[in-house]
Amino acid sequence: MRELVIVDAPLLESLIQCVRVIRIIRAPKLRTLAYDDHIPILQLGTRHFEKMVVVGPSGAMRSVKILGLLTAPDLGSVTGLLKCFPCVKLYIVVRLSSLLNFILHMCCV
Repeated sequence: MRELVIVDAPLLESLIQCVRVIRIIRAPKLRTLAYDDHIPILQLGTRHFEKMVVVGPSGAMRSVKILGLLTAPDLGSVTGLLKCFPCVKLYIVVRLSSLLNFILHMCCV
């Protein structure tokens, strides 16, 4: 699968990426998001990211509380992403080799 489109998911609470393009139109209860720079395009409502960089309107997504970054190109990218998720209580940067540990941690939170 190359693209995942979620049009209306009012009960979606977590998403751990598994595709190259993710478009989420509406998921008001999304609390956990894992993202890496291997996803060329991530669209969350009106927010648009390309390789972890905000390139479209960057309104805040307040529902996300846990943000997992699976690799981070630089501190500026991390800072830019955190501005889009102002209510994040925990963000984690892990290497892709640590993906399994990350998923286990997310399931236990």
